[in-house]
Amino acid sequence: MLSTTFASVARLFGRLGKEQICWLLIDEAGQAAPQAAIGAIWRASRVVSIGDPLQIEPVATIPPRLLAATFKEFQLDAHFWAAPAVSVQARLRIGTI
Repeated sequence: MLSTTFASVARLFGRLGKEQICWLLIDEAGQAAPQAAIGAIWRASRVVSIGDPLQIEPVATIPPRLLAATFKEFQLDAHFWAAPAVSVQARLRIGTI
């Protein structure tokens, strides 16, 4: 068992490929942005996501105008994918990560 932040996943598990981590347990998933978790989720064969999406929303450090412009450029819906509008808990619940 290893406890880490999503920011450290690439450094700690960068050599692992798809589904090479047996279990990934995400605590406080209601506060985690999908973009932060996707590398860990990709490397895991099973994911347990625990959290309350009605508590504190995910922290978004990218200015809203930049976020909107980026999603517009790639023709994606920022309100569907980007924090603080959504969390890992919300995306996994509906099966979109």
